[in-house]
Amino acid sequence: MTNYFDFFPLPLNNAAVHSDSESACAAALNNTQSHPPIPNTNVFQFTAKITDNSEEAKRQRRKQANIESAKRSRKRKQDLMKNLEKEVEVLKNTALESSQVHRELKEKCDKAHFENRIAVIDYVTIPLLVYKTELQLMRVTGCHPLNDPIFISMANNAGLNLSDVRKSLLRAPSYPSKVGMQQGQNQTFPNTGLHRTMPG
Repeated sequence: MTNYFDFFPLPLNNAAVHSDSESACAAALNNTQSHPPIPNTNVFQFTAKITDNSEEAKRQRRKQANIESAKRSRKRKQDLMKNLEKEVEVLKNTALESSQVHRELKEKCDKAHFENRIAVIDYVTIPLLVYKTELQLMRVTGCHPLNDPIFISMANNAGLNLSDVRKSLLRAPSYPSKVGMQQGQNQTFPNTGLHRTMPG
């Protein structure tokens, strides 16, 4: 018959076990004091890796922020260029219209200036022509036309206002002598068809 205690040995003496534990702890303590523990480099590597990952993340975020900022800046510049192009087109059309208006006004101004010069010439020459005609009538009839009753009746029948004619005659120069009149005809009045039709 097999003995049960052969398989399960009896516990050792408690004092012996306690002494063995104390000796093992003392040996471990002496070993620790004589040889300090080697630091675990894996912890520092993990910390450095976390730091590196944090710096990389910051760099990536800055890069992404710069890309988005550049994108917004390009969009603003494109919008600004579009607005400027529209304003340039509007200004071109306005300048074209202004140039056309300026050309029309210049043509009207030139025409008015030309008509004004003609009016000034007429203002000077017409009284002279009237004066010359009066002299010719006086040589033919022997009297001034405004003193001729036939001429006055004809003017009244035609509705002419002789008072205006008399006012214009007051502004006319005095009648020259025959010699001065002949010189004035040769110098003042050009040899035109109008003068050739008048009797001399």
